[in-house]
Amino acid sequence: MNDMMNDMMNDIINDNNEMSQRILINGDNTKEVRKGFISKVYSIVWCQLLVMGLFMGICNQNHEVQRFIMGPIGSGISVICFWILFMISFSLFCCYESVRNYPTNWIYVITFTSLLTYLLGTLGAYLNPEVLLMSGITTMGMVSGLTIYSIQTSIDYTIRGNILLILLIGLLMMGVFAIYIPLIKVIYPLMGATLFSFYIVYDTQLIVGGGDRRNQYLVGDFAIASINLYLDIVNLFLFLVDIMNGR
Repeated sequence: MNDMMNDMMNDIINDNNEMSQRILINGDNTKEVRKGFISKVYSIVWCQLLVMGLFMGICNQNHEVQRFIMGPIGSGISVICFWILFMISFSLFCCYESVRNYPTNWIYVITFTSLLTYLLGTLGAYLNPEVLLMSGITTMGMVSGLTIYSIQTSIDYTIRGNILLILLIGLLMMGVFAIYIPLIKVIYPLMGATLFSFYIVYDTQLIVGGGDRRNQYLVGDFAIASINLYLDIVNLFLFLVDIMNGR
């Protein structure tokens, strides 16, 4: 009898856990659920940006770290980080459900952030300090303005994901032609910064939800949501670096 009661209790607990992972973050949820999800996502993103900014600053200003990053060992670590980052990014499509579950979600976020931070630190070691600072300040200003706009606007950008994907593919193709055509090389960073500005608005609305916006994030998607927004900001920063460098 006790075994039957224990099995029933375990089934109830498992059902509740599964339901908690399936709650959509939209305007119909309680404010507590939405605030909790939003707070968790933005806390992760700001921690990612803080770690990235500090490490890039150290790589740019500390000459010993700079020499190590530029040396053969540091360059070799960069290559390893790039390929591991590529593999875990690809694995997200194969193991999407696993990334929603604890502790895989936290392991994925920490690993992804660490690898990308090292690669960005390598970039920071080669950049002019003024370019690095101005690009960072401009990025934070644009992200703040875009976040406020995406929350306040009545336009629903969450239904335009297919359009953004097509534009992203077009941007990748333009990057190939930019190697050979000088005119495209000039406008390429401008187009990239514009596209990822729209991506920031798109992902912000998916995270915040509310109103009649179509939202696809679940409670367990906080890791994926934070990485998507983090990548949007990083890509915007990289294109602004190109613009500041006058490329």
